[in-house]
Amino acid sequence: MILDAKYYCPALKENHAWGVPGNPDVGKQILYEKILSEKFVIKLNAFIFPVMGSVAENALYYLLKYCPVKILLL
Repeated sequence: MILDAKYYCPALKENHAWGVPGNPDVGKQILYEKILSEKFVIKLNAFIFPVMGSVAENALYYLLKYCPVKILLL
């Protein structure tokens, strides 16, 4: 299991998600899985976010739709 806690404050403005992990964060998470899967069985690779209200939930929905890494909402 690979979990990466993120303390972003997500927001959705003009159909664009702000305050969410960018390409470098997603790329690193995928790289971690690739490297670690050579020695371990990886059953979950996810970002963890605190959720703060409906604006954050809307931004995270956008991210959930397009991000190749799973998202856990706490």
